Amino acid sequence: MQGSIPILLPALVALSICVVLGLLAFLAGRFRPAPSLEHGRAVFRYRFLLRSFVFFAAAFLPTAVTFLVLLLPPDRLGPLIIGGAYLFAAMVCLPSVWESVWYYVEIDANQITHRSAWRGPRSFRWDEISTVTYSGFNMWFMIRFENDEKIRIPIFVGNLKEFLLRMEQHLPAEALRQARKGYEKIGRAFPALLNDPVLEARPPR
Repeated sequence: MQGSIPILLPALVALSICVVLGLLAFLAGRFRPAPSLEHGRAVFRYRFLLRSFVFFAAAFLPTAVTFLVLLLPPDRLGPLIIGGAYLFAAMVCLPSVWESVWYYVEIDANQITHRSAWRGPRSFRWDEISTVTYSGFNMWFMIRFENDEKIRIPIFVGNLKEFLLRMEQHLPAEALRQARKGYEKIGRAFPALLNDPVLEARPPR
């Protein structure tokens, strides 16, 4: 059929997108530190189920586009529509996968290191932290530093209770005051503050 798109073309495009996604995941893992009990190092990433869903969606979208191209006559779709569909799939899949595999927070006895999807690793000493807050609207903890730098810890990161425990080991409870709502959100008891009122039981009259 004149002007038709070869059947192998959409299949090769979908396969190429999946290969690129796999390569991104591989590269992110190569440059991510591993947890170490000996050195007291913990690494926090997005939850496994969330990462799995992102990879499933990233594989499904180009496959679905390919299926539609094969199912519907190419003359009806047109090259521009097909190209736009693959471009949309790539624009949705690539940033989502990159965010899910590249992000991590590393904590050890001396510092906290953060790597986001769009910035390289940044390390800060514990004594550089000024305060920790929580935003219910954005659903993330935010660590603010004395030099006005900040890092965000989304609530979708796994093992947040352990993460907060590590923060408590290195920070005074007063620095965590503004994160109390986040403690309630994930179901962890907030550490006692020195100036919190102590309620004493009174004998019945």
